[in-house]
Amino acid sequence: MKKSIIYFVTVFLIITIMIILQATLSDAFALAPPEPPEPPDQGEGGPPVGGGAPVGGGLIFLMFISAVYGVKKMLHTIKEK
Repeated sequence: MKKSIIYFVTVFLIITIMIILQATLSDAFALAPPEPPEPPDQGEGGPPVGGGAPVGGGLIFLMFISAVYGVKKMLHTIKEK
């Protein structure tokens, strides 16, 4: 019985030490992130800095869906009364 407890404690300590070493050494040997790309010049005629994504259509869709949801909730509360 005593040998099994010593064996269990030894295995537990070895596994714990391995986990701690892996967690600390993986950060020590990590590579630095690459340099960010150069910002595009505005005079070259490329896409705008924000990427040129159309935001207006999404906002209209969001307002429409929220209005439909509000009307649904209002009708649901009227039916409950």
